[in-house]
Amino acid sequence: MAGWTLEQLGILSLLCFIWAGRTLLGFCLLTCTFISLISSGSGRTSNECQPCSKPCPLPATVTLMLKSPIVFLLFILFGCSQPNIPTILADDYNCLLPDGEVTKIRQTKDTLYEFNCFIERPCNFIPETHYKIISSYKTGDFTILKLEWLDTIPLKDQFCPGKRFSITVLKNINKNQLSFIYPFHCLTRKQLDTTQITNLSLKDRPFFTYFGDTYLKELSAFKKVSTKSAVKEVINAIENNNFDAGKISFTAEQLNWACIEKGYNPVGARLTIDSIMKLH
Repeated sequence: MAGWTLEQLGILSLLCFIWAGRTLLGFCLLTCTFISLISSGSGRTSNECQPCSKPCPLPATVTLMLKSPIVFLLFILFGCSQPNIPTILADDYNCLLPDGEVTKIRQTKDTLYEFNCFIERPCNFIPETHYKIISSYKTGDFTILKLEWLDTIPLKDQFCPGKRFSITVLKNINKNQLSFIYPFHCLTRKQLDTTQITNLSLKDRPFFTYFGDTYLKELSAFKKVSTKSAVKEVINAIENNNFDAGKISFTAEQLNWACIEKGYNPVGARLTIDSIMKLH
């Protein structure tokens, strides 16, 4: 970099960092260029640095930064900034549970919130728990989120003492739905950093479907499960179930998809089915 002025080198380092993004690569580029600036600015080798009675002069680059507050602040802001987390969830997504409870997830910048709601009343948007999204990446159809649990609830601390990290996997994200699973809970930071996720390891994992808020509004226009014949139609649409033979066994996931397949609104369907079956 002979012939370059310190100002030019400083600008170059910032441009390198901006080009690489707020990533480990970008930070390394910024750091390495800054070190080279100090070395070139001082013009001294280790052999030339001898004890002296007078205060040793600051390297020219440091002096430049102290005299140029804007340059100094730029180094601080870019060097200390956190990696950008992309928008993964453009909508709120909801898991419909059998008892009328709804688990809602929402992303706000680098935070993932989880709310407990109920179908018969408006959701109280006080998060049940929330996580910092440390990183995200894609592998095949899967999006991997590495999370840090941010809550300080004593019962959860007792369940998982000192292990605040987890991994979440999302699959087939679109505006209508996504598939969701927590394959790894209660991790230390070292375990989080060293755990490897592959497509093969997720192949046979059971995922839960979360429906987008917008899609739930569309489903609300579907007919309701309100008669015995409707219950029979939905039950028989579930694999290995036979309403007339009394073979009735299903999960919330199976029921939700059976309702949608037959043109019924899955929201609250389990409660209605239970009440109708008690009458017959």
